[in-house]
Amino acid sequence: MTNDKASRLRQTILMCNTELTKLKPKLEDSEELNEKYNKVLIKKAICRQKLKAMNKPLLSKIFGLFKNRNEKLICDYFK
Repeated sequence: MTNDKASRLRQTILMCNTELTKLKPKLEDSEELNEKYNKVLIKKAICRQKLKAMNKPLLSKIFGLFKNRNEKLICDYFK
């Protein structure tokens, strides 16, 4: 199951890479293409982050739960 998820994430990242290379030369032509490029770039970053989180060892995930956060998130202001 996790190998299937990981392979799907890798395929999505590769598809995003190809789409980014197609859109890159046309960025200055249109604002719509620029927005699409940014959306694909964000999608690629999200997939890479998910893949990175999947490859983390279990012990590291557990310690990450107890780790004290020094940074404030926007959700911290809306309790």
